Amino acid sequence: DRGTVDILNSGHAGKISLGSSTDSLNAHADVLKVGAFGSNGTLNVGRGTLSADYTLQLYATGSKGNINFIDNVTIGGGSFTIIAGDTVTISDGKTVTVNGARADVYTGFTARGVPHANYTGFGGNGSTTGTFGGAGANNPQPIGNAPPFDRPPGG
Repeated sequence: DRGTVDILNSGHAGKISLGSSTDSLNAHADVLKVGAFGSNGTLNVGRGTLSADYTLQLYATGSKGNINFIDNVTIGGGSFTIIAGDTVTISDGKTVTVNGARADVYTGFTARGVPHANYTGFGGNGSTTGTFGGAGANNPQPIGNAPPFDRPPGG
């Protein structure tokens, strides 16, 4: 039993960094949940592997919450891979390889309907050359549609 890994920061400008461009982080659990929930919360994901047998959730759902993939990384949940942030960015030239379930992405949108999905392909706005690989990602949905962080999707 690998249990649940649950990392939270609810400070106004709370920041969580998982790995960097020089150091790797490898984490595996049945359920892996990481949330930077302050209004200006930031979740930075660097190199390494974040995987879950069932559900992987990466959240920064504050009004100016950011999820930044700053290096090549492998992520994935066996049943659900959920990325929910007002803005989701994959840095130029970097790839987020998704294993298991195709990633569900939830972001904010501009008044003109452009998602705050700063990556190329998979419904991103093309503002960076970063992209998803592997199983890829579904086109972004409104952040208000993201499943609750504290319950399994569909539960």
